[in-house]
Amino acid sequence: MKPNKYTIKKVSNREELLDVFGLVKENYIQSGYMDDNDSFEITKFYHLFVPTTNIFINIHKDQVISTATLFTDSKEYGLPSDITYEKEYNELRDSGRNIVEGGLLAGSQGRPLLYLMSFFFQTTKDIHADDILLVVNPKHVNFYRNMLYFDAFGAERKCARVNGAPGVLMRFNIKEFNPDEVKNKTLQRIFLSQ
Repeated sequence: MKPNKYTIKKVSNREELLDVFGLVKENYIQSGYMDDNDSFEITKFYHLFVPTTNIFINIHKDQVISTATLFTDSKEYGLPSDITYEKEYNELRDSGRNIVEGGLLAGSQGRPLLYLMSFFFQTTKDIHADDILLVVNPKHVNFYRNMLYFDAFGAERKCARVNGAPGVLMRFNIKEFNPDEVKNKTLQRIFLSQ
């Protein structure tokens, strides 16, 4: 990564958080998950405000261009998609797995998103997570399977947080993943980054 081209960090102030909301809302409108005149229903996104949540941003030329959120499981707060995939989440918990959920991925695609994902994956390793879970639109399943090595883990279901749009639960098993098997060198750097 070229110095000063992208700055990847955790959200640290009100302005950055508002930029995240704006970016996510813009992406949700483009994807049909909400209307232009809708406002965020905080009750659908309360996990953003719990102490175990990390919101990452990628800044380019003083503008937030992409974002991803990492929700860490806890007995007090659970995870955002517990309501949709309770059986699958509890199956992993009951087997002693330390699970996290990714969400609110929005913004520029391509390399900027890959740089952000590198930071995201490193954080999951730092907190000793066993599995990353994501609920993705069915049309994105192949991207997560082929590019980021996630596997389908739950059937397609309607997701209330995105106005009933369909979602598929995807799982990335950190403990069993071997980054040396990744052929694409750019992707390999994501999984091997320190």
